[in-house]
Amino acid sequence: MLLFTLGVGMTGPTALTLAVGINPKVVGSAAGLYGFAQMGIGALCTALAGLGDNPAQAAAMVLATAAIIGQIALRTALRFDRQAK
Repeated sequence: MLLFTLGVGMTGPTALTLAVGINPKVVGSAAGLYGFAQMGIGALCTALAGLGDNPAQAAAMVLATAAIIGQIALRTALRFDRQAK
């Protein structure tokens, strides 16, 4: 959990900066959407971590799945960024 939280703390500000810096005309909307997505995904993962007979195993599965989805999203975003340039 420490490494996961440390990673989120280090990448969160950069992600927010990139999210709101795409179109300066809609900075407020981008920040709101980023915050909504962050809180919504956090709530969903928290609910999923409580399912099952073994809470530790459920939490580990949620963290592993979130990490895999995050890596896929990062690779997809980098691919689109390279194509745009």
